[in-house]
Order: sequence, then C-alpha cells, then structure tokens
Amino acid sequence: MATKIVAIYNWKGGQGKSTFSIILGSWAGLKNLKVAVIDGDDGRTVSDWVQERELKGKLVPFKTALVSQFDFSRGTVNDEDFDWIFIDFPAAFNSKIEEALSYCNVLILPIKIGDAELARLKRLLQNSIVRDIPKIFILNQILWFEKEWLNSTRREIQALIRELKCPIVEIKYRSDYGKLMAGNLFWDNRKPRIYSGDLWVELRTLFQAVGLPSA
Repeated sequence: MATKIVAIYNWKGGQGKSTFSIILGSWAGLKNLKVAVIDGDDGRTVSDWVQERELKGKLVPFKTALVSQFDFSRGTVNDEDFDWIFIDFPAAFNSKIEEALSYCNVLILPIKIGDAELARLKRLLQNSIVRDIPKIFILNQILWFEKEWLNSTRREIQALIRELKCPIVEIKYRSDYGKLMAGNLFWDNRKPRIYSGDLWVELRTLFQAVGLPSA
C-alpha cells in the first residue's frame, strides 16, 4: 500500500499533539503495520518518551526520527519505506510548515475550547493548503467547560467543523490519556481495558476516522 502521511498539528503547545502522535503510532504498530513517528516538536516529547521506554525495556512498536531524516517528497525515513508516518508538528505556522503539510494525506487538529482557539482556527482555515487537506478534529477536555460562554464557544467550533464536513472526536478527560501514556498503552490485550469505557470509545472513533483498524 502507498505510505499514508498523517500530520498532527496545532498552532500552540499543550494541545495533545505529541500524545496523539504516540497513541496513533503505537496502535498502528501493534496492528502489524510498519510505522514511523516523526518528532518535529521543539520539546522532543516523542523522542524522550521512546528513550524512557527503551531504557525500561518496554516495547515501542514504531520507529522514531527527526524531521531532518524524513524526505517529505518521497515519503521515506532514512530512505526506508513505511505503511504509516505520523508527524508531530511544532507549535508554529510558517512557510516550512505550510510546505510540509502539502505532502500530508490527513491533518489531525487537537483543539482546546476557547475564544482564542476559535479565532485562530478561522484564520488557519483561510490557508488554501489547510483548507483542502482532509481534516480530523479532536476537541479536548470537553467536560472541563461548565461555564456558559465556553460551552457557547464549543458549539461555535462544532458548527464550523460540521460546515467543513470533517470528523470530530470529543475527548472528555485528557488526564485519562496521560495515564494511558504512563502505562502500557495497548500492550496487554491490544486495548486499554484498565481505563474507562468512554476512553476506549473515543480512541476507536479516532482510529476509524484516521483509517486504522479499530479492533
């Protein structure tokens, strides 16, 4: 099959880009797919996570590389082909990021709810490359927002995404994903049985939207 390149991007840090890059790469790797996760984030979160797990003798079912090792035009990492490549993008937007996004098949946008995020999202969607690439939106921590003005912003973001006819994955508690990252992910029985049923429903929705096996 042709390599599928998935961008995980947001214009600011702390939105879950690295977390979802690792989760998607791990799940795909455990489904016997050849996977690379490109660590493009300035914080090197993916590389640090991989190094920590390897030092503890734990399985990492994907290869990791830096952006400098990835050939965007050929879709290869150090001249090696992969089934899936997930790119943890830096929190910025410039001509280099715009060019890199043009090579991607899917754009995943994790977003926390807030007026600033809504305004920035509208500006981002004015970019022709971002507008034309297939997108999946992850709305983070939706149960944190009990104030009416935040719920109103959430509804505006949802309406905007519905107009785009893009899949939405709503994450109730992002803290669940921190626990998932600290544990064995899907190692034991290929699904996180020790976590809540809601978490598994969210993950399956995400996997299906991306095009990965969901069971």
